[in-house]
Amino acid sequence: MGFGRCYGPVTERPVTGRRLPGSHISLAPGRPVRIEPNAHQPSFLVNRTFHLLWVLLLVTCLTSFPGASTDARQATATSPEQELADRYAPVSYLREQQYDCAAPPQGGEPYLPLPIEIVLDNPEVLLRDAANNDRVIASGVGSTDLVGYGPDTYLDYPGDPRRPGCTFETHERVRIAELGLEPTTYVHIVMDEAEGRLALQYWFFYYFNHWNNTHESDWEMIQLMWDDVSGIEDALRMEPTRVGFSQHGNGELANWGDEKLRLEEGTHPLVYPAAGSHASFYSPDTFLAWGERSSGFGCDVSMGPSVRTPLVPVVVPNDPDPNGEFALG
Repeated sequence: MGFGRCYGPVTERPVTGRRLPGSHISLAPGRPVRIEPNAHQPSFLVNRTFHLLWVLLLVTCLTSFPGASTDARQATATSPEQELADRYAPVSYLREQQYDCAAPPQGGEPYLPLPIEIVLDNPEVLLRDAANNDRVIASGVGSTDLVGYGPDTYLDYPGDPRRPGCTFETHERVRIAELGLEPTTYVHIVMDEAEGRLALQYWFFYYFNHWNNTHESDWEMIQLMWDDVSGIEDALRMEPTRVGFSQHGNGELANWGDEKLRLEEGTHPLVYPAAGSHASFYSPDTFLAWGERSSGFGCDVSMGPSVRTPLVPVVVPNDPDPNGEFALG
């Protein structure tokens, strides 16, 4: 997408701040926020396929400092982890799609943030071996089936990401209907006990990225941060200090209470994903963006009309049960 496809006012965002230890968001005064790939936030391939190991590790094994939930499905509405996740669960305002198969950004957003089950136990999703000429070695694999496969294996969706047409949108909607999937956010709670800081991360998984660099699978996130806390119970007694929204390889910071940070019921951040790219913004506007991995400049369009999309928060364990559904962690 080039400059010619931008329309409406283009917004510039000054960003200042500093690094939050353990948060993956590095902030330097006068410079953009950068989401740094590291052991806790791997980089993703941005071509036809995504690396299977990284995807599953991201969802099931986001380990960092001690203090987070130890079993996602055991986190009930009364647990401190789930209470914190529910209290600040973001609400996504997706650009309304004009009609079926309308392409973003002008046509709106075709995709929803969904559970990763959309690609698991799916007979149309192939498992390939990149070290062996991309040979198909399995199909319809589930989470427990994947433990023994090596780092060169990856999942391959039906369709051609370089010419997506309506294939990926149609496939997503079929799976939503088959499985009864709901818009979802994966929650990771990170406690840095040495610094007295806590990070509450909300991760969004999109089936397809339809921007400059079209590709299968797309992970995005926002993060709420607390200073001077001793743990989750302490965070429940006070407001966050600030928030970071990821935008391609960078991001944008806001202090809690800033005018640009929009909230529902005083605690739920409103997220305006750019149509197609899913970069997270604080407002419905048109932004000029630099994509990752040499994908070039393009327009991030989060303008309305928008569809209010509440998200189901699923707490991800730091120490998953080796016999449970998060065993791949």
